[in-house]
Amino acid sequence: METRNKKHPCPDCQYCQWCSDDRCRLCLKPETGRRKKLSIAEQIALFDRLNKTEQAKHHCRCGIEALTIHKD
Repeated sequence: METRNKKHPCPDCQYCQWCSDDRCRLCLKPETGRRKKLSIAEQIALFDRLNKTEQAKHHCRCGIEALTIHKD
């Protein structure tokens, strides 16, 4: 099986698919400010924080409270 080099030295690339130059330009432009990938725990915390904010905004006219899941 032939191993090909990467088109660009992208730090998070595991397998280069030789994307179009336009797509590479979007990924490689310096102002994208690549952030580190979040761990599973960080993703869950972010999800919970964002959904808690959304749930606080939820006001149903029917008078039924939004479903909340309590962790014991």
